[in-house]
Amino acid sequence: MLLARIYYFVSVFSFLLTTVSNVLLIILTRWYVRKNLGTYKHLIIIFSSIGLIYDFAEYIFQPMVHSFNSGFIYFSLIHSQYISNRVTEIALAATASLFLSSSAFLAVMFIHRFFSVAKQEQLYYFQGKRVTLWIFYALFFGLPCFAGWIQLCSIDEFSNNYFSSEVQNVYGKPLDTISAFSVIVFDENEKIRWKNAIFIIFVILSMLIQNFIIFFCCFKIHTKIHDKNRNYSKSLRELHSQIFRTLVLQFAIPTLFLFTPAFVIMILPFFGLQLSLPLGYSMCFFFLYPAIDSFIVMYIIKEYKKALHDFIFDVQDFFN
Repeated sequence: MLLARIYYFVSVFSFLLTTVSNVLLIILTRWYVRKNLGTYKHLIIIFSSIGLIYDFAEYIFQPMVHSFNSGFIYFSLIHSQYISNRVTEIALAATASLFLSSSAFLAVMFIHRFFSVAKQEQLYYFQGKRVTLWIFYALFFGLPCFAGWIQLCSIDEFSNNYFSSEVQNVYGKPLDTISAFSVIVFDENEKIRWKNAIFIIFVILSMLIQNFIIFFCCFKIHTKIHDKNRNYSKSLRELHSQIFRTLVLQFAIPTLFLFTPAFVIMILPFFGLQLSLPLGYSMCFFFLYPAIDSFIVMYIIKEYKKALHDFIFDVQDFFN
């Protein structure tokens, strides 16, 4: 099947590209970037590590989504004699939760940049071991999401009857043979299935909270940079501008290609539309985001261009 081949090719390509780009970014940040970026260096390393783990999980388990009428099913067609369906389900839940945690940690990076520009005394909360507090902030959204998938979205008798024929017709596999979670907003009597509705509301609110924080920080950073530019040295003005543009792109690209589609998938069941949208194969293009994110940092921040030049020189020197 052509779509399956495209899906496999893109997933392999994105996995390799993400691995190389994120490992390279971590190496450059840790050992080659000479300019003092402060705690921002640690945040870059953490965010890149999240991207690596996320892309590795996506490559191994290849999560897919199928939207159908008043619900959607989140599943994997991967089958192995060495990995049980339950283990795959846990991995699927962890992957989706990591997606939510990464959006929360992106908001943390904007908070750090806002403090750097407008409230430098507050950078105290990013120093030393206090950085772990922000990791817990990201987990504050990710862990309930993980628990929600496991406890609220497991396949029950109603969801099995609701999706079984659709999965069989579209993917050629019985639903009870694959690893899957389901979300259905309305039951057969058109009453709200609160356990699924609460889960969707939690995910949507979590995403909106991060977006509000990012928009607020963007506005404040832009205002403060404009007001204080005359007091900054040329090099500091350039650094603030480069980091700000990097963060804006790091927010704009996933918002357009990841968070907005995820929001649409989550909100569609509430409209009770009669539709069947196999979104699985289109998701393979989402896998490219972690690689794109790393290239954004290395392309915009000039210090990384110098660091990359030094790294290439060291590699050439090593082999010669």
